[in-house]
Amino acid sequence: MTEEEKLTRKQQKALHKLYQIVADGFNEEGQTVQMVLAKMAEVTWTKVLVKELWKQFQFKMLQKKSTKDLTTTDIDIVFASFSKFVAENSLAVEFPSIQQIMLQNLTKNYEELANGNR
Repeated sequence: MTEEEKLTRKQQKALHKLYQIVADGFNEEGQTVQMVLAKMAEVTWTKVLVKELWKQFQFKMLQKKSTKDLTTTDIDIVFASFSKFVAENSLAVEFPSIQQIMLQNLTKNYEELANGNR
């Protein structure tokens, strides 16, 4: 039996990018944490809250507390359930790819140039 590979630094960064995408997406849709999780106090989404939500899925599915302990297979398993949950709350997300991140950065830079902010 071979040991599965641990997540690479790029995969860790992509995971953190996912947290931010979900937080921003829920906030743009007007979905508070209360609306999605049926909690009492209304709170807007943050990257940290999304990370903690991810970790709940991760621990319940794999009994792993840290994202540093995830393998490349683990991340696929958790993301499948996590993205389904997010979609059920009106936000469809894809796992960030390097191409998506580069395009987003180019678009941001172009907009800044067009608006004279650079």
